[in-house]
Amino acid sequence: MRYKRGRQIPDAEGDMTPMIDMTFQLIAFFMILINFSEGDQNQLIRLPASELAKPPDTAPAWPITLQMTARGTVFYGVDEFTLENLRPVLEVEKELICR
Repeated sequence: MRYKRGRQIPDAEGDMTPMIDMTFQLIAFFMILINFSEGDQNQLIRLPASELAKPPDTAPAWPITLQMTARGTVFYGVDEFTLENLRPVLEVEKELICR
């Protein structure tokens, strides 16, 4: 087989479409599997292993997460309160929910 001198052979390039498609499928797969609710919990709190202590199957319409420590303080979000100081904060939440 003879090649003409003026004719050039095209460079071979791979098709990136399947790789890009697979990348987007993996991104979607891992986004579905991520559980963001565990990020809201403080790592200092250990939940009991009892069946009664498990969270409900459906989320409440207005969730409020309080985590009590062995020292008698309560975590509300990232803030730590004593039981006496927590009441005004919960009153504000109650007013916002009952509107």
